Amino acid sequence: MKKLFFVAIIAAAVLTACFMELAYVHNTFNRLNTDIEALITAIEKDNDVGRAETLEMINDINDYWENRKRLVQVMLNHLLLLEYDAKITRLKSDMEVGDANLTRIDAAQLHSMTKELKELYTPHFHNIF
Repeated sequence: MKKLFFVAIIAAAVLTACFMELAYVHNTFNRLNTDIEALITAIEKDNDVGRAETLEMINDINDYWENRKRLVQVMLNHLLLLEYDAKITRLKSDMEVGDANLTRIDAAQLHSMTKELKELYTPHFHNIF
């Protein structure tokens, strides 16, 4: 009976850790998704005030990602996250240079990557088989 109780506690701890991991990743990518959607709207303004606001938004996204990146890298495919990290850096440098077209393209790609990473991590029937 003691062994069964011990196994039940271990199983409960593992399940709790899995759900906490899932919630952490979902919260991270949900916030990034809404921030990137707001960023795309700011990029569309395409004026001097919009550029300063856009650069500030990119810096906020970058700071948030830097704070969350280490733990997310433990849970998800590292190569995909390196590409995601590089895309954020490229988006920031495109905006600093002032290339609006590349900024729009990189923001759209970052938006789709955010949705894709969240979808890859979500347990669905088609992800299992």
